[in-house]
Amino acid sequence: MYLTATIASGGTVSSAIDLGATASIRGLVMPSAFTGTAITFQVSHDGVTYQALYDDAGSAVSVSVAASRNVSFKADDFHCLCGWRFIRLVSGSAEAAERSVGVWAR
Repeated sequence: MYLTATIASGGTVSSAIDLGATASIRGLVMPSAFTGTAITFQVSHDGVTYQALYDDAGSAVSVSVAASRNVSFKADDFHCLCGWRFIRLVSGSAEAAERSVGVWAR
């Protein structure tokens, strides 16, 4: 399934995406004018309260990104995203205009 997470102009945190009960993120489609160079994640079990996602070593879960790139996730690297129904993307830099990031899930 293909979803869209939108980061508002001047913002860093996207709108929430609902992956449903069984899907997990497989990749991102970055827009042509994206400013940030990394994406971290906020997750929620109820779609209301979000918290930053960390791995079992205590590091923020992060993926390197760039404008006009498709980023594929290896299942082993991003297993910590599995099981979270509601996810928000966090850009490492404020975006100069509204940005829509494509999210591939399966």
